[in-house]
Order: sequence, then C-alpha cells, then structure tokens
Amino acid sequence: MSETGVFPQSSDSYLDVLGVGASVGDSELVSAWRACSRRWHPDRYALSPETREAAEWAAALANDAYRALANPFDRAAYLLLRHRGVRPDALKGSAPADLFARMLAIQEAVEDALESGDRTAAVSDLERTGVAVDDQIRGLAERLQFAFSDYDAGSRDPGLDVMQEVVAIHGYLRRASETVAKALQSLSRP
Repeated sequence: MSETGVFPQSSDSYLDVLGVGASVGDSELVSAWRACSRRWHPDRYALSPETREAAEWAAALANDAYRALANPFDRAAYLLLRHRGVRPDALKGSAPADLFARMLAIQEAVEDALESGDRTAAVSDLERTGVAVDDQIRGLAERLQFAFSDYDAGSRDPGLDVMQEVVAIHGYLRRASETVAKALQSLSRP
C-alpha cells in the first residue's frame, strides 16, 4: 500500500492488492474484489481531484487483479511472470514428452471422426474425446490448488515449479479442447 495506506502501489502484487492468497477460492476472490471496488470507488473521493484520480487508478488496478486471478491457469501464469519472468508461450517446449503423443492421438481422433461417413458415431467419438480432454484439464486445476497452497505456505519454488509444468501442459490441452469443439461444431452443421 502507499504511504497513506489508502491506495495500492503499482509494485504491489495482485494478491496484495486484493488482500488474498494464491489458494483463494472463487467466492472469496469475488468478495475481496468487491470490497476493494467499494473501498476505492472514485465517488468516495469526489471532493479532491487528486485523490479521486488515485482512487480511479486503484479501482482499475483491483479490476486488473481480479481478471488476472479469477482463472487458476491465468493466476499461475501471472505468478510465473511475476516471480520468474516466464510467459506461458515460453513454456511450449517444456511439456512432458508423453504429452505430445497424447496430443497426436487427439488430433488423429478428430481427423478420423471428421473423415468418418457415420456422423452419429463421429459425434459420439468426439464427445468422448472432449470429455477426456476436459477431465485432464480439471486434473491440472486440482494440481494448481495444491501448488497455490504450497506457495501460500512459503514453499514458493516447489509451488512455482508445479505451476510452470501445469501451465505448459494446459496450453496444449486447451488447444486440443478447442479443436474438438470446432470439429463437433462442424459436424452439427447440415
């Protein structure tokens, strides 16, 4: 917080801006964001143009913090960037080797379904593939919760190591999920 204790500084982490830990739950995060939005609402500081401007900036910072932390994968990417200077796109080659075999299998399943003459079977196969990919994404989200807890407990490097691996894998799975969804969409057209 700034010297006055009223507004955050630009150097504060998004976690500090909202007053939450990395393992914050969805409802707690929303509550913290709303509290900050009320506390720093510019109308509360209408009598002083200088203070009002600072309040506008603080409210915008709270909004940015909420957007960056609301999705656990975005939260992990934010923490990796803040602590290690690593962006998700820089992690493309660091995913486990077996992931590439899984991605190839998903791509082949999509191509086979699209080339199949049996639309009903193709849709069924793609839906199964989509569920499997979504299950893997949910598993990654669970791993992140443990990593966030480690981070909050002071085991930052081990937590960040897990976050880095999860973010690398998530990028591939997210694209696979989008590919399956597009294939399903194309099969649903007459």
